[in-house]
Amino acid sequence: MSSTPTEKLVDEIIKRSLHPILKSAGYMKKWRTFYLESDEAIRVVNVQSSQGNTAESSKFTINLGVYFPAVQPMSLHQPLDGLPKEHECTIRERIGMLMPRQNDWWWRVHSKSNLDMVANAIRNAWTGYGQPWIDRCGTLAAACDEAEHTGDTFTAAMIAVASGDLPRAKRNFDLKMKTCNPAAHGTLKAWAKRHGIQFS
Repeated sequence: MSSTPTEKLVDEIIKRSLHPILKSAGYMKKWRTFYLESDEAIRVVNVQSSQGNTAESSKFTINLGVYFPAVQPMSLHQPLDGLPKEHECTIRERIGMLMPRQNDWWWRVHSKSNLDMVANAIRNAWTGYGQPWIDRCGTLAAACDEAEHTGDTFTAAMIAVASGDLPRAKRNFDLKMKTCNPAAHGTLKAWAKRHGIQFS
């Protein structure tokens, strides 16, 4: 439950913007996180409030993620218990990085804010930038492309293993080995051996 007047304003903005759009697309809502499950993936849309929010002013942003159950066995994390949180997704992005300015964008609300104007900005950000990204990344192949594009080579290697593409997995694994802290080499080599990736 939201505990301050401005956090309640954030909830009202969600109610006017994301909630109806995502509900009509089949997403289910769990507090400030929305989920859409398919055979291959779970799309996750999360509204995150700033830790510095006060009773007078609140900032919030939108986090996006796609979780692939098929990739989980290749990860270094424990299996999930229930639906994934945004930070547990296979690939992730913050909506501001998809917008023209490509920075960490946060919306601010206070008692005098025009809620309809903010809600309209949220709708535009979602339909123009968030939805295209999350829909485009809804397959293993597209998610691997995205991980490579953002330089997340280990995630790309995990996705490639899950897809059965060991040559692609090896290419990304080799890149990871070249750029990571040498202290991680032992863990990474054990991972590669476990999943059939040859290394020198």
